[in-house]
Amino acid sequence: MVLGRDGFKKIELLGPSGKVIVSASEIVIDAGRMILKGNGFKLIPHQLEVDGIAYMTDGIVPFKANVTLSTNQQVNLEILGASSKEDRRSSLKVPTDAVEMVLEVRSTGKSRTHHMNTEDEIQLLNLSMSGVGFMSNRPYFKHQKLLIQMCYIRQDFLIEAEVLRKTRLKQTYDQKYKYSYGCRFLCNDELKNRMLCEHVFKLEMLNRQAEEEKMKAKSRGYY
Repeated sequence: MVLGRDGFKKIELLGPSGKVIVSASEIVIDAGRMILKGNGFKLIPHQLEVDGIAYMTDGIVPFKANVTLSTNQQVNLEILGASSKEDRRSSLKVPTDAVEMVLEVRSTGKSRTHHMNTEDEIQLLNLSMSGVGFMSNRPYFKHQKLLIQMCYIRQDFLIEAEVLRKTRLKQTYDQKYKYSYGCRFLCNDELKNRMLCEHVFKLEMLNRQAEEEKMKAKSRGYY
């Protein structure tokens, strides 16, 4: 897919570790070239191949590019290739092993006035825009509402989720948790949804980069 000229709200470039090194909303795209303008950009080595994320109103486009110019206020890129646009906000699910916390347990019905404070450590299994899978030692009920803190997105990031599925895990000598849960998010906050969307996609990029490095190491005979 060739990136078009219009419709992009933001472009992010990721470093080798998957962290954002450039974020720009002033974008010029023409004939396979992209110019990003802003302030405080980190300097990028000339001709370095980078992964990029193009955020649109109706989806996300991942792409690869070579850096042809890098200053504190401008980055020029030669686009090497781009994936098809997808509404990944709802379709993308990525594995993760982050450890987070459930801070509140709320009622199973429509009323959300009754809740109980808790500090339940959970290990995430996967994450998407629509929900989360995790393991826990605490028994939750189907349709119970949980307030989950996700510090690895942002220290103060809280999101409500509803339990849809519960599975008792097979106990082994090294099994730390008793239950596995599948939950859907209950969130109408546009800012939170955007932050979640960006984080999910960055996780996918990190996982893909790690897999590519593993395959390269395997081809060199390190495995």
